[in-house]
Amino acid sequence: MILYATLSLGFINHKQFRENIDWTFLIFLASMIGFIKTFSFIGLESVFLENFKWLGIYMQKNIMIFVILSFIIILVMRLFIPSNSAVIILTTILFPIAQTYGINLWIVSFIILMFSDMWFFPYQSTYYIQFENEMCDEIYFNEKDLLIFNGISNIFRILAIFISIYYWKQVGIL
Repeated sequence: MILYATLSLGFINHKQFRENIDWTFLIFLASMIGFIKTFSFIGLESVFLENFKWLGIYMQKNIMIFVILSFIIILVMRLFIPSNSAVIILTTILFPIAQTYGINLWIVSFIILMFSDMWFFPYQSTYYIQFENEMCDEIYFNEKDLLIFNGISNIFRILAIFISIYYWKQVGIL
């Protein structure tokens, strides 16, 4: 209805509709939602709950261990699969577990997104590869410095999550 009203009232024209909407992201988002709903519909959600019960217990009883386990799991996954795929797989598995054990989904999302966006090897980051291709001839580009900066930012991501745990406890969402 909103789309129809927007188009018919002229707030956006046909050309803008085709060119200015991020269709790739919308298709990705729809696929992710469909993937999660399919897992739930065919009953895989209960299989995950049963097989990953131990992970849910760590979520509930000792969030620090859950964060460390999440980091290791995501680190291994990201060696083989891209970030977007890792996010879909992890949300499909971890969201039902978090809901069952009463953990705020925002916290689980934050952890997944922070860790899945980390990269240690250039092939793990599509935006780094694109940046490198664009800047390879520039005199200002120093790959070694950029990789060192990335390593430092990865350390800060890990520290940010551990610091956030104390904050989440203080505000009562954990």
